[in-house]
Amino acid sequence: LGKHTITFIHNGDYLKTNNAYSLWLARDFIKDDNDGFIVMNSDLIFQPAMLHALLSAPISDGIVVEKNVNPDSDMVKITMDGNRICYMNKKIPHDSAHAEAVGPVKFSATGGRKFMEHIEKDITNGNKTNWFFYTISDYAQNNPFFGFTNPGFLWAEVDTSEDLELARKIIPKNFK
Repeated sequence: LGKHTITFIHNGDYLKTNNAYSLWLARDFIKDDNDGFIVMNSDLIFQPAMLHALLSAPISDGIVVEKNVNPDSDMVKITMDGNRICYMNKKIPHDSAHAEAVGPVKFSATGGRKFMEHIEKDITNGNKTNWFFYTISDYAQNNPFFGFTNPGFLWAEVDTSEDLELARKIIPKNFK
């Protein structure tokens, strides 16, 4: 892609695993990276400026969050202490949530190594079915992980054709 090389890693066991395991399959590409890494779910459409804002944010490890919790949303809800993530789960009642997990997610080199070690412990213990956001929730219990409040950038999660139609109404065709 331009001057960048992209490596596609296929999780042939996806039906029996989940996206934390898919990330773990990329471990050899990120374990020695001194810059850290970013995780973006492919069902998230967002203004590129959102990613730039996260990368510039004064947090080393964190996720873009939306403070306006939508009671009808199926997004992962978050409880926080200040801007530190305490717990993430879809089952948190919307009136108890401080935010919703949007993404993208950034990890520093140190935080990324610790996070990958956390995933590896799960894999070694036979658990390949953890969902990425729930793995972050577990990780955040013992490691600093922060929410970066979306400063107003447009975004949409697209899981269904109805979601796509809504995203087309929310997000202009040529947004930046």
